[in-house]
Amino acid sequence: MTDEQIKLEDFEEDEKSADEPIAAKAAATVDIAFEPAVEPTTNIVEEPGVEVAPTVTVVLAPIIPEKKPDILFISGSPRRGASVALVKILEQGARQAGALTQHFFLSEKSIKPCVGCGYCEKAGVCILAGKSKDGHFIDDYLELKAVLDRVDAVGIVCPLYFAGPPSQFKALLDRFQPYYSLKYCLNKSQQAKRPAQLYVIGNGGPGESHGYNPLVGVTRSAFNVAGFSLDKVHDFVGYKPPHNV
Repeated sequence: MTDEQIKLEDFEEDEKSADEPIAAKAAATVDIAFEPAVEPTTNIVEEPGVEVAPTVTVVLAPIIPEKKPDILFISGSPRRGASVALVKILEQGARQAGALTQHFFLSEKSIKPCVGCGYCEKAGVCILAGKSKDGHFIDDYLELKAVLDRVDAVGIVCPLYFAGPPSQFKALLDRFQPYYSLKYCLNKSQQAKRPAQLYVIGNGGPGESHGYNPLVGVTRSAFNVAGFSLDKVHDFVGYKPPHNV
């Protein structure tokens, strides 16, 4: 990977060709059609010397449209920078391919860290996922969980901090502990694994010479208990941030 500057269209082209991004997997067409079903019925008026032709009733049977893939894109950066810019590119591509999309930017949300209290091991929910005394939610975890539980796929864009995730993103992953408790402590069944893909962002400097296996490991582990299988990792270390182009 080099530090050569690229244009935004080059950035997008790399996504479309080399690694087959999540947007390409999400491509789907929705075709709403109506198929006529002919049901002949005969109404004969019995009048002497008069012949009446049978009437034909046409029933329009709607074809249920194919479900659009629903994709959540997460920016794991504490800043509104390259990660957010890449999420917007991925969202645009997914929508053009026929998918529904939404995003969750950690730079705009508040996520409290797991306190290791063990409450979820008995209740199956996080003790922090409630409301404070003034009636407001403690943080934005439930907002993410509601979307995470219903989407068909997830795209995670995260910057590289010393070969691992930023503390804000790690805090979010630690809050997935209730998913672990539901599966392994309370023996609750999970839905089939859904696809997830990780996009690693970095400037390619000397501090990033140790790779990004720790980032991949913690992300794969956390999203696995949440019902996802991290099946592809995209390397964007060394590319010029798209928002600067």
